[in-house]
Amino acid sequence: DDRDDDRDDDRDDDREETALGAAPDGGGVGALVREARSALQRPGYVALLAIFVAITLGLMVVSSMLPFYLEGALRLAPGDQTLVLGLLFGAAAVAFPLWSRLSAATGKRTALATALLVLAAADAALVAFAPPERLGITLLGFAALAGASLAGAMLLPWAILPDLVDQDALDTGRRRDAFLYALFTFAQKGAGSVGVFANGLAATVFGWVAGAALQPDTAIAGVRMMVGPVAAGLFLVAAVLTLLAPLSRAATAGAPRPG
Repeated sequence: DDRDDDRDDDRDDDREETALGAAPDGGGVGALVREARSALQRPGYVALLAIFVAITLGLMVVSSMLPFYLEGALRLAPGDQTLVLGLLFGAAAVAFPLWSRLSAATGKRTALATALLVLAAADAALVAFAPPERLGITLLGFAALAGASLAGAMLLPWAILPDLVDQDALDTGRRRDAFLYALFTFAQKGAGSVGVFANGLAATVFGWVAGAALQPDTAIAGVRMMVGPVAAGLFLVAAVLTLLAPLSRAATAGAPRPG
């Protein structure tokens, strides 16, 4: 009876390892490489990974450069800068449940594409139309719109990922949830690091002077470019990928099995 119990425990442990994403054909670096290669053969998963990287890069550009834009380009008082940033993130917090309802009504792909298109437009408008040295309705309105759409861009990729993980389990015959989620998080951290480095490099190249009341024209133009066209372009790329990529369960059902 003890031996039977031990065998049952071993089988339970094996099932737990498979559910957590352990490679059944051995451990070590080689197994991790094989798992990564097979995951990157899944068209829906790779597409969502690319979308998430583009979104993360855009968010890092905006979050790092927006304070410089408000201070240097718009020349807002510190209190006004705080109000704009507070409105942006406050609108995002309020909009999370709204995007959840929209995705249930229209589908996650449509909701994510909508969020990204609105975010790109609001981001570009924030740079193109906000008047300097004045906290007007235009600036506050586009900040609120950017914040509301930001919530969808942050929420919906994580809502789509479980569908692709379930489809991967159906196609491969085993669960590797932990590995697929870990790879997704690793891509997020990598993109965030690249975004921070790119922002610092851009500020140096454009000649931003830390602590200066007036910034060179090149620095102002560079900050406007990063917050506007560069960030909006990244969100547009993510939106196009969202519309074209095989993200639904039906679209990924015919994906080839990893060898």
